[in-house]
Parts: sequence; C-alpha cells; structure tokens
Amino acid sequence: MISVLVPVHRLPLAWFNQCLASIEYDLALLENAHPDQPLAEIVIVNDGSDQTGILNYLEGRSKQPRYRVLHSASNIGIPAALNLGIEACSHELIARVDSDDITLPGRFLAQWELMQTTPSIAVLGTALNYYMQQRGGGWAAGQLVRHPDVITREIGLRSRWFMNHGTVMYRKSVLDAVGMYDASLRGYSEDFELWIRLLRSGYRLCNLPASYYLLRIRAGSASQGFNVDNDAFLRTTQATLRE
Repeated sequence: MISVLVPVHRLPLAWFNQCLASIEYDLALLENAHPDQPLAEIVIVNDGSDQTGILNYLEGRSKQPRYRVLHSASNIGIPAALNLGIEACSHELIARVDSDDITLPGRFLAQWELMQTTPSIAVLGTALNYYMQQRGGGWAAGQLVRHPDVITREIGLRSRWFMNHGTVMYRKSVLDAVGMYDASLRGYSEDFELWIRLLRSGYRLCNLPASYYLLRIRAGSASQGFNVDNDAFLRTTQATLRE
C-alpha cells in the first residue's frame, strides 16, 4: 500500500491532531477501496521537539498498529528528518504531509491508483488550497494553487514552484537512486533542488489537477518570506537544467 511520512518539530498540538485525523480518514478511504492491499502505515519523525504535549501525544500514537514514530535527539532540519523517515518507510510509495496541514479526502486513492497504473511517474503532486495567517491577526481566504500536469525541463527552467511539496507521493526506489534530499539545505528549498535533480536524471514528475490538500501558512513562516540567499541558490540550481 503506502507509507505516509510526517516530520514534526514545534506546532500547536490541535493542528497536529487535525493533520493526523485527516490522514487516517483518507487512508480508510484507500483501504476500503482496495481491501486486498497491505495495511498502510504512518511514519512520524520527531525532529527534536521538546514540547511535552507533542512528546506525550507521540507516545500514545506509537502504540497504535499503523504508526511508526522516530525520534531525533536534536533538531536536524526538514531534509535530514525526511531522509530518516524515508529510510524507515516499509512501502515503495511514500506520501508527504506536513504536520500542520490537512489532507483532503480522496488524495491517497487518486495518487495510489495513478501511480499503480503508470509506473513511469516518479513523483505525483496535486493542487492545493491555502490559508495564510496575516501579520496583524486573522487569516486570508483559501485559494486554489495549480501547477502543470506534466513537469518538463522547460518548465523547470522558467518556474521555481511547480510542485506542492506537502502534496507529493513518490517512489522510494527513485529517491534511493538519486540520493534523497540534500541534508545540507537546511532552511533552503530542499524540495526544489530534489525536483531539479530528478528532472536532470530523466524522471517523470506530474501533478493531479484536483485540490487534495489544505496548506496552512503561519505568520512569519518561511513560506511567507523572501530570502536573498535562497533566491540565489534557486537560480543556480535551476541553471543546471541547461547542462
């Protein structure tokens, strides 16, 4: 079936609980549609969180059959935490979910079925809706974000955002083949660098046009800001597609 990979560090416990509830509901839809398949698993990587509420919550989840909880002694960052989780995943197909976001019903079924019937797809994302917290308080209305259905090298050259990271399902064997995430890119665009590396290696990246994900962007988060160093890194990485 699939592994669902969720890295967690610090966030409101209620958000984390909502995230996992949405995952469990969507996994139930997938398993009910394909009861002959093995049980899906949820792999959580605690990236050095010291929040008592999170730690107690993870202790309870670790006792449930479908959960695997890994702990890092320190905050190693998203890329390294993802690599740790990928190595621990039991299934070939791995779905990414950020710990403060919501998976919408039907996502796992749509992705799993297409990747089962189309083995040439290495990474499959979806459209998403997002809510952005305003610096003065309150939240902006959700909006639909779509990207091209098939990602080509040409798209990679002219766009910096063509996959929604939290929405992707990818093949573990493909990640193993290209070396997984670059763990040195802590605080940078580890997802974009991986997509470019996959495109350079000839792998196929695609998106479903439907929205199956709710992204929640907190005020002051990396998703809201512009970083000059990161911008330079993106331009340099993007240019490698011309080689």
